[in-house]
This record gives sequence, C-alpha cells and structure tokens, in this order.
Amino acid sequence: MRDDLGEGPKPWTDTGSLPMKTPTPIVTLLTGAGLGLALLIASTQATRTDAVVNGTPSPAATGSAAPSGPAGGSDGGGGTAALKPVGPLPAIPGCDTGIASAPELAKAEHATATVQGRPFAVAVSPDGKYSFVTAGDSLAVLGNGSGLAPSPLHTLSVPGADKGLAITSDGKYLVLAAGGGAKVLSATDAEQGRANLLGLLHVPQGSGAVEVAISPDDQFAYVTLQFSGDVAVFNLKHALSSGFDGASLVGTVQAGPEPVGIGLSGDQEHKWLYVTSWGRSGTVSVLSRHLAETDPKNAVITRSPAPAGCDPSRVLASADGQWVWVSAQSSNAVLGYDAAKLRTDPAHALAAVVPVGENPIGLQAIDQGRQLVVANSGISHNLMVIDTHAALCRAGHQVSGSIVAGKGPRDFGLTARGGTLLVTNLGAGLLEAVRLDGIPPGSQAGQCGSSG
Repeated sequence: MRDDLGEGPKPWTDTGSLPMKTPTPIVTLLTGAGLGLALLIASTQATRTDAVVNGTPSPAATGSAAPSGPAGGSDGGGGTAALKPVGPLPAIPGCDTGIASAPELAKAEHATATVQGRPFAVAVSPDGKYSFVTAGDSLAVLGNGSGLAPSPLHTLSVPGADKGLAITSDGKYLVLAAGGGAKVLSATDAEQGRANLLGLLHVPQGSGAVEVAISPDDQFAYVTLQFSGDVAVFNLKHALSSGFDGASLVGTVQAGPEPVGIGLSGDQEHKWLYVTSWGRSGTVSVLSRHLAETDPKNAVITRSPAPAGCDPSRVLASADGQWVWVSAQSSNAVLGYDAAKLRTDPAHALAAVVPVGENPIGLQAIDQGRQLVVANSGISHNLMVIDTHAALCRAGHQVSGSIVAGKGPRDFGLTARGGTLLVTNLGAGLLEAVRLDGIPPGSQAGQCGSSG
C-alpha cells in the first residue's frame, strides 16, 4: 500500500542542504499561450463522469473564527471571486506528465534551520512565537525570533509523529496524525520542552493517518486515514473533558479510496470539507461539515467526486470561498476548481491546470490569495509561485517564478503576520524560511482578458 510519500524510489537522498541550482527540467514554461498547459491537455486524460447531486447540504455549525488545520490555509483576500474563465474546459491530466520549470526569483531571501529526523509538516502557534514540526517519531519545537529562520529549541519524543499536524485556534492543543487517528498534546507544555500526551483519538481498525484539520470553533478534529479508507471525525472538546473515551469518535466518512488531503472551505461559515483521494484516477470530494459532525455516514454530498488527476495530495480553498486548489502529485500539476460546481456539477468543475515541477505536494496562498506557492518534492527540489488570476483565466505567465529549496520540500506554514513562509524539507532535514516581500506581487483582480 502506498502512502503520500510517493511510490517507487525517491529521486533524492536523505542528506544535503539547499542546492545551488534547480535540476534541468523536461519542459520549460514559456510566456504566451501556455505551452505547458497544451502539454498536459495532450497527455492521457481521465474519463469524466457525470455527477448527481445528493441533496442540499445542511447549514454549518456555528463558528466564525478562521479555520485551524494543516499548514496551507489562505492568507486572506483572494480577489478572484468575479473571474469567469473563458474557453473550453481544461483536460484532466494523466500520470507522469512533463516537468515544468520557471525562472528563479533571486530576490526571495531564504534561510534554514536544522530539524532532527525527517520533517513532514509544520504548524505555527497563533501568537506567532513557536513553530512545531513533525519529524518521524518526534516533534521539533522552534522559536520564531528576530531571525528569518526559526531557532531550534526542543526535540520531543512522540512515536508515530511523522505526518500532518494542526494546532487549535486558542493555541492550547496540538493534534498530530498518527496510526488510526491522532495524538493530542499540550502545546504550552511542548513550548517548554515537555511532551505531555493528553490522549489518543482512535478509530478501531483505522490506519494510515495523514492529514488533520480542526473546526473553526476547535470542537471537532477531522483526520484522513489513507490505508483504511476513512475520514475520521472526532469530538475534540468531548475528548478533552472525558479523558478520551469511546464517545470521542463521532464516526467515519467514506469519501473515496485512500483519502489523504483535507481542508475547510473558504466561505464565512466554512460549511464544507474537501478531501482528496490518492490514486492514478484520483478525486476530490465535498463533505458537509455539519453532517460530518452529526451524521458522518451521509456527509458526502455528491455521488460522484470530481476527477483530480494522478495522486492528488493536498487541497486548499481560496479565502473568498470561490475556488479550490489541488496538487496532483504524479501529474506534476496544480488543479483549480470552481467551488460551487464541485458541489453541483463535479465532472465539469475543473477550471485550471497549471504544469509545475515534479511531485508537487504542499500548497500555500500568499499575497492575499493572488498567488499560490507549491512545493515540488521530486527532482525539481524547488517552490513555484502561481499567479491565480492568470491560472484561472488560462493565460500566459501562470507560473511567475521558482525559489530554491532543500531536498524534498513538502508542507507549508505561515508566520503569524504572514511575512515569512515556512516549508519542511523532508529529504534534507531542514525547515526553510522564505521572506515573502522578495516575491513580486501577483496580478490584480480583473476580468479575464484584462490586466486588472
């Protein structure tokens, strides 16, 4: 059984620091009408199936706080709500498509901090003072000080802490994907160098936990269980008050085989959950968050999920709630979807296909949603910056540049004020920090075909 570390031999070793140059690509992104997009359209296409809407979603639970969850949440803004993509629908990309490249953004300053082990995911405390990194049976705690890169403070033994994590919006609890659910730790104790395991969230016969998301009110935790094929829903508030008894498990959602990525929708009430299913004919499904928390067996709102290329890994909603982005790892592409059509017409929801480097995984919105950063974890060993306006309008200059990274860049976090981008480098044992003011701004909002 594969997991989202990827199938087959890794193209990088487990040692090494930031490379001086990115590897020679197979395909180069050119200005103009989008050569890279044409390449993907010519590639193997997955069969589209018509979807039937399975009822109207129930209202979301109350909660107005910004959602907490996997690193990669939007930094706000997102002036793309009024865009109406023109032209024919893009094709769903197949597997093993070409590798794109883009000019290096040389003014994007970056620095690194060494993390013992294999850093997978990063979460930043709400007060911005600390960064937490899962590193393979350990949790690294770093201080976010005056320097660009965080400073290592503690390495805590947490067996099984080798996948995603999230921190509650009040900064009190860390939820780490592990085994058949998640481990819950005291964040304040971790900041002081103590691994205080408060309890386990567990699904009987569950296995392969990958990503965690937390409801806006911190009451519920959602965990993708890749190997057992479930999305687990836990009442975190009940678990903390009851000593993690059996009633902490609300239930599981069957959202497709091998669920990996999960993210909350960007609408004001965060009514929906998006889930990616890993595989050569991968998909992205939409769940009613309200039903996931009250009637999980009926939480999937469409009978047929949207095709999402080969091995879709992470999913990220725009802050305005209009668009949903997915990294298709083995398609070497980032896919953009119309959020409304994902619920009502998923077979025709795809709005953009952006060719990127090899094995894209992590996604992070920056520049008030005008840009998207993707971590290319394969031989490209870099980050790419996508102009969301250009991508949705299917115009040229969809990828504005690349940033050097260490081996195996994976998942993202943002500092509290949004000025520094953090990315784990799994193969190099590093946490990389990038100053965002060195990245040129993205396109201003405007109609497709205009300069905005």
